[in-house]
Amino acid sequence: SLADLFRELSDVKNGKGTTRHEAILDKVIRMAENGSLKAAEMYFSRIEGKPKEFVEQTIIKDEVIIE
Repeated sequence: SLADLFRELSDVKNGKGTTRHEAILDKVIRMAENGSLKAAEMYFSRIEGKPKEFVEQTIIKDEVIIE
């Protein structure tokens, strides 16, 4: 499967002995440290889990209104 191929490719080491997986993670961390909010969100959502989202609902005469 494609997922298996990606797993195999992520385990390939570069000339420094670092796997592609480790290199990508290092890049995301460096981007977050340099101020990339998207990289920080990606990193923390994987480490701590995504924050819970809340939706407020009002039911009027059998109609659901989502705000």
